[in-house]
Amino acid sequence: MSNELNAALGTAGLTITAQLYLGGSAVGSPISCTEVSAGYYSGTMPTVSAGTYVVIFLSSGTQVAAGSIVWNGTSEGTSGGGGGTVTGFSSAALQQLTGQSIVVQSPMTANGKQLQLVIGDSYTAANGQSLSYIISGQTSLIGSVPHMRIDGYAFDIATAPAITSGSQTVTFNDIPASLTNQLQPGSFVDYQIRHLNGVDVVSVVRGKVTIIKGL
Repeated sequence: MSNELNAALGTAGLTITAQLYLGGSAVGSPISCTEVSAGYYSGTMPTVSAGTYVVIFLSSGTQVAAGSIVWNGTSEGTSGGGGGTVTGFSSAALQQLTGQSIVVQSPMTANGKQLQLVIGDSYTAANGQSLSYIISGQTSLIGSVPHMRIDGYAFDIATAPAITSGSQTVTFNDIPASLTNQLQPGSFVDYQIRHLNGVDVVSVVRGKVTIIKGL
């Protein structure tokens, strides 16, 4: 088998590598990817054990796409990733916290967005990695305070200023390394963004987050 790892980046002429992760830890060395057509890059799975791997595509050390692949030990799996093709990949603007845009149409929208957090990293406006999302037509949320919490943790990973309009971009306050250092590696862990207003709680965003160790 070959070319099981694929990413459509829309930009030609890049030098792309793919790094596998299992259980939050890097597996093996970066895999060189070939540009098989303009802006479309492919790489071949190395000899690794069976499992569902997170795949991070890098260009000059910067993440440009991410996804997952089901591997049975010698070839593509038949569930989850479906035929071994990397699923869920997109531009870094969607996969990293940088410029994250989630359009909320109604409370409890199960939008399926997948985020990535690196243990020990900070996500701040100064380094261009602040988390934000968009609400639209949600006047009932005015005055509420957004909180982001990851399943299994007793603390909020992020908070944002109180909502001032029913339609606005919500940008979370800085997430310091001291908070991400308290996280444990995990793949596709549930998270919620909840709006608190006194004793009332409205969960407006749900999704998955992959937490990985820093290299």
